[in-house]
Amino acid sequence: MDKATQILQILYYVSVLLGLPFGLYQYWRRLCQEQLSRELQTYDSLDNKYLQYQRICLEHPELDIADFPHEVAPTYTDEQKRQETTAFIMLISIFERAYVLYNAQAKFVPKRLIQRRRTERMGWEVYMASYCQRNNFATIAEECSKTFHSDFREYFLNLLAQAKPTARLQMVKQERR
Repeated sequence: MDKATQILQILYYVSVLLGLPFGLYQYWRRLCQEQLSRELQTYDSLDNKYLQYQRICLEHPELDIADFPHEVAPTYTDEQKRQETTAFIMLISIFERAYVLYNAQAKFVPKRLIQRRRTERMGWEVYMASYCQRNNFATIAEECSKTFHSDFREYFLNLLAQAKPTARLQMVKQERR
């Protein structure tokens, strides 16, 4: 009976030694899967908000709010000016959400997600910078900057300061020639 007890005890220790690393690995894997799920939810959420903004652009082609600015600045009624302001505030809100979400520090982020997050963030930065070059957008952004998340405000005001408001419009005109 003593021999059987010793064998069972050895098997118990072996199972603990093998089971602990396996359990930790499974725990780490689950954390990574949850982080991936959150990353995908972030991407989907931003994508849905962006598509809503694009729908607004399609519904109001008379407003200079789409990705490519009008060649000639339109003359607005008071209502159209409010619509443009509201649309740009919605877009800035999307930019702010993207900035906060992509700059949030997650504890368990696999390397492939870090690269993906960096690539997506760079895409948003290029898109934000393109809007910052537009006079109508820059004016509205400066006016409502007091309501931004503090880190985003600093980042975004820096983008606005670096932008040359008519550069994009001149580039579009040259491309169309």
